[in-house]
Amino acid sequence: MKLPGGPKVIPYLHSLKWRGRFLEFLDYCTQTYGDTFTFQIVGSRPFVVVSHPQAIKEIFTAPLGYFASGQNNQAFQPLLGNNSLLLLDGASHQRQRRFLMPPFHGERLQSYSQLICDITRTEIKHLVVNTPFSVRSPIQLLTLRIILEVVFGSGQGQRLQEIDRCLTSLIDSFISPLPWKRLTFPHRKQQIDKLIYAEIYQRKLQIESSRTDILSLLLTTEDELGQKMTDEEVRDELITLIMAGYDTTTTAVLWALYWVAKLPEVQEKLQRELDSLGSSPSPN
Repeated sequence: MKLPGGPKVIPYLHSLKWRGRFLEFLDYCTQTYGDTFTFQIVGSRPFVVVSHPQAIKEIFTAPLGYFASGQNNQAFQPLLGNNSLLLLDGASHQRQRRFLMPPFHGERLQSYSQLICDITRTEIKHLVVNTPFSVRSPIQLLTLRIILEVVFGSGQGQRLQEIDRCLTSLIDSFISPLPWKRLTFPHRKQQIDKLIYAEIYQRKLQIESSRTDILSLLLTTEDELGQKMTDEEVRDELITLIMAGYDTTTTAVLWALYWVAKLPEVQEKLQRELDSLGSSPSPN
């Protein structure tokens, strides 16, 4: 298969040239090679980048089995597990996706909006007005708190507080560029798995129909044959949801804050929108 055109540079020199300037690199390639191009970094397979809206739509609506994206995500298997939606293709992917649909129904997502607002208000109280600070750390913490609350529900229990603490360490050991931190990953994973399986077992003993957290919903959802997810499947999808939402959400919020601070017109537009909501705006 012939790949789309792209920068013809020795991979090692290519990665050195653009190190720390990835957005500039993508802009350069788009301007030079168009909406679809190929690039490669040292030690990796080629990457094909697609940015045209119609092409992106066709990729996400392609027939079953057309792409084998799960195969290309196998590097995450030690963290996510064998049943993660991100690692599956074909019928297995569709089955797991159907299990995950009910918790992400539009009305269900709206029910989380007040929760997000409440947690955000609580976390920003720790910030000191007119005192400079690095924004990434508090946004990471805020994002993880919200995700854990949505996934597991009320965090008042001792086990859920321990899950919070262990997940922070697990994520840090998995993404850290420091070798000695990565060596702690197996131990951190064993800790978090023990806690999550204990929570699954306890929750199955006391299933409450009124709970809206994702864990409770996954434990009651059935497929077309009336089968429920196994404990291992539930564990893998919980970790997948946390990991897939953690860094992406953090990055999106950081970029939003960056542009609000950098461009006065964006800040003014945001302020006008906030003013139009009145003194007691609804989070929905």
